[in-house]
Amino acid sequence: QCSPCAPGFYAPAAGLATCIPCLPGSIANASGASNCSLCPPGYYADVGAASRCIPCGKGSAQNQSGQSGCITCAEGS
Repeated sequence: QCSPCAPGFYAPAAGLATCIPCLPGSIANASGASNCSLCPPGYYADVGAASRCIPCGKGSAQNQSGQSGCITCAEGS
């Protein structure tokens, strides 16, 4: 039986027996994904199999894409 991968999982090729979870820092926000998308700068995904990126909170930032966390802002910034 064929069924689409759940959000947070992907199948990069046809005929796979199981879907693969997205790695931390990436997401699949809809079912039936064939790949995962990196979280953009300012966002993160701290767990695998995520379906959405989380914005960095106040006092933290992330300048790179595909990250699993944000960096605490330095004193005076």
